[in-house]
Amino acid sequence: MAVTFYSNMFNYAGFSAAAEPSITVQGYACSGAETTGPAYDLVDGRRTNVITIDTNGETGAFTVDMDMTSVPGAGSTFGIIDNHNFNTAAAEIKFTYGGATTTITTAYEGALGSALAASTVTSNVVQEPADGILLATWSALQVQNYEVSIEDDGSGNFSADVTMGEWIIGLAITTSTGPELRSNERYMYQGINVLETDGGQKFGFSKHTSPQRQWQLKWIHLTANDKSNLEYVFNVTRGRKYPFYIDFGLDATPRLYLVRFMQDDLPFVKVTEGSYGLTINVEEEI
Repeated sequence: MAVTFYSNMFNYAGFSAAAEPSITVQGYACSGAETTGPAYDLVDGRRTNVITIDTNGETGAFTVDMDMTSVPGAGSTFGIIDNHNFNTAAAEIKFTYGGATTTITTAYEGALGSALAASTVTSNVVQEPADGILLATWSALQVQNYEVSIEDDGSGNFSADVTMGEWIIGLAITTSTGPELRSNERYMYQGINVLETDGGQKFGFSKHTSPQRQWQLKWIHLTANDKSNLEYVFNVTRGRKYPFYIDFGLDATPRLYLVRFMQDDLPFVKVTEGSYGLTINVEEEI
């Protein structure tokens, strides 16, 4: 099965970090306790840093807005909101641009690293998606300003403060073929240091407690279009600089992981005219 890359065009297109993203109507608190200024937690590439919007017991809607400094020529075909609590907060979500509602083609919800379930979408509004990650797709848009409108479910008010960890918009890239060597997976604990006393006793220390995975993907045949598309992904992420979401295509519905390239180049090997081989390595973000 083919592999799909979901990279974030916000940094690629550019935006004012002093002002964007912005939240209107509702008060909020960033992970660093700031209650004014940009909602930086949503675009810092770290899903565990969440912003908290003061909605508990309140009614109505609020908007998260991103005004970019340019319009990426490739446009966008998807939006992802990760590490959210929309179901707990009884929230409904729609994606908009310049105030116009985006026509959602598909929407999926669930947990990062698990096969997602189809969301309930009514009139392009996603109805109380399960806490975790939300993926919505649409026909290509070439616009400069995007918004997410979040409203109560119509029962009267939000059931909790809304929290969100990461918001990305971008162009989904799917390879024409799957890799011949797929998910040559390593499962490991990193950042561990073991010290030994003069008496031979050992003490282990770790920087983090979660396991981490790495995958190697090797294609023997990619088309010239695949080559161009993967170069686009690599440009959007600036190589290893920014993380991105990936679906290895092993399930009937998307199964997303947040990863980062482990290399500074894309070593294409020309096999025949218009045909290329490639090996890439990605590492899970924890």
